[in-house]
Amino acid sequence: MIYVAEITARIDSAGTEQVFLFGTEGFTTRPTDTPANTICRARLKQPSNYSRSLDTSAPFGAVQTGYGESTLINTDGSLDDLLRYGYGGGSFRLLAKSELGGDYPADWTVCLVTSMDRAEAKDSGTLAVILRDPMKARLDKPICATFAGTGGLEGTAAMTGQPKPRVYGAPFNAPLTLLNGNDIYMMSDKQYTACYANFDGRYIITSAVAGYDNVANYAALVAQVVAPGTAYRCGVDSVVKLGSVPAFPATFDGSRNVAGYASPYRTQVGQVVYDMATDAGLVSGDIDAGVSGVTGTTSYFVRDSGVTYATALDAVAKAQACWVGFNRLGILQLAAWAAPSGSPEYSFNAHNCRIDSFAQIAPKGVVKSNGARNWQTLSTNEVANTTKTANLEFANALANQSMSVATAGSAPAKFPLAEAYEFDYLGYNGNVVGNVIPSSILNSANALSYQSLIGVERDVVQVTTPLSLSMLTTIDLGDVVQVKVPRFGLDAGKLYRVAGVRYEVAMNKITFTLWG
Repeated sequence: MIYVAEITARIDSAGTEQVFLFGTEGFTTRPTDTPANTICRARLKQPSNYSRSLDTSAPFGAVQTGYGESTLINTDGSLDDLLRYGYGGGSFRLLAKSELGGDYPADWTVCLVTSMDRAEAKDSGTLAVILRDPMKARLDKPICATFAGTGGLEGTAAMTGQPKPRVYGAPFNAPLTLLNGNDIYMMSDKQYTACYANFDGRYIITSAVAGYDNVANYAALVAQVVAPGTAYRCGVDSVVKLGSVPAFPATFDGSRNVAGYASPYRTQVGQVVYDMATDAGLVSGDIDAGVSGVTGTTSYFVRDSGVTYATALDAVAKAQACWVGFNRLGILQLAAWAAPSGSPEYSFNAHNCRIDSFAQIAPKGVVKSNGARNWQTLSTNEVANTTKTANLEFANALANQSMSVATAGSAPAKFPLAEAYEFDYLGYNGNVVGNVIPSSILNSANALSYQSLIGVERDVVQVTTPLSLSMLTTIDLGDVVQVKVPRFGLDAGKLYRVAGVRYEVAMNKITFTLWG
């Protein structure tokens, strides 16, 4: 197998990018190739290692990705200049082909796409290009922008540097942020927040006019006279104006939307993940086409400079028993985790793999689900008396971050020390206009689907097989495979789901971690 490391570095203070090619064999690209007329120097010693995995005890949330380094031969020092270039966030691609010839890169198989951190000489004979996890390189940055303090949607001078609020999905009881020091509040710094209701101590503030856009824009809202006890909404700029000073903390129920407020609202986990990813700077080509279609209602609200996109993606994926992460080609994926079923993508047997390890995973004991998230907790003294009279249980629950709790399962007799598992369901506000107490909000937690996945005995098998382009492009995280070997009770074959994969290119092998 012939490998080529394609490195895009910034070569000067202006940030000019240049593509360098290093291969296990040397060649020169054609005038019609990309890049054209470029020498690929035969200096690639270690193409790279790469792994991506989930926690097999609870395979939900963000994928853990591990990268090593790509090592170049530099015994003569001719690559020393590369140590002066900029690499942070730059593109790294590893391509492979069985023999030289054909068009570059069209006739080559792309094995890996990621970004780089730096280049360094660990000894006098080699130069190492250190690779980066794309979750850190692209998504480990704060969600919240900050107020400039210049007035209008940028807040008052006193708000300079404070984080702006951000809405994903349809959060329940999210706090309003006073914007002008007087009577205008921001729901989110993104346009088209559909506001269902505003609240003062969870007592509804009457909307003066029906609809999400009572005025055309922020400027019109400033000029609008609002009667006491009522509110005007401007969804296009995600702000509201209250006619009276709230006696208690002001909150709202609403949802992120698009121009025209098309139904259904963007409350499915796939839509939330897509919105987070594009807000972080990813474009549609960086996101798997199936992401937006992943179902399960969820929400997220943040006004905290310490919360990153990676943190939020991990939370919303866990809330719906999903996993999220970049694949080997640098494409963001999201999928629900499920027990293995159906036709396997591949069958491992005693002739095509080596069983490295076999282990039983003890089931989780009690699985606890924290129900719909209450994004603005309210003490008893902060809840309006009218709301207390209407439903005291609901009013008391507003003091908690979760509006309900549900449990499933128990420690089995076979595993008396089984650990508990707890997760945040997050939920949503019900998408109902003018509803003080959303339906089922006090019974929103659900632990049963998780209990069926991690509350039962599971196996974890590690298998190693020779690396081939066919294997590389056939099996990936989340796929279903079969293991049929005359050991460990697998004589008849058993289905597993791929929970981890490690490519060791220089060693010409792939190791899969299988769950089932």
